[in-house]
Amino acid sequence: MPGARLRATRDGQAAVRLHVAAAGLGTGVLDAVRDGPAATADLARSLGEVRKDLLEAFLRVLRGAGLIREEDAR
Repeated sequence: MPGARLRATRDGQAAVRLHVAAAGLGTGVLDAVRDGPAATADLARSLGEVRKDLLEAFLRVLRGAGLIREEDAR
């Protein structure tokens, strides 16, 4: 049974990462950082009327999922 639990955990993590990636693409955040590092304030401006605090939180989620690096968005 430990193998089944480990597989289920990995599958769950992959599903969460997939949904986070879809949200990153859907919001345009991943496209905005594709060309290189950007300041959070610049990202917020380029994405339109975005609350900077929510964008910072979402960037932390993207970093946690391994989809962006710290230097991609400061």
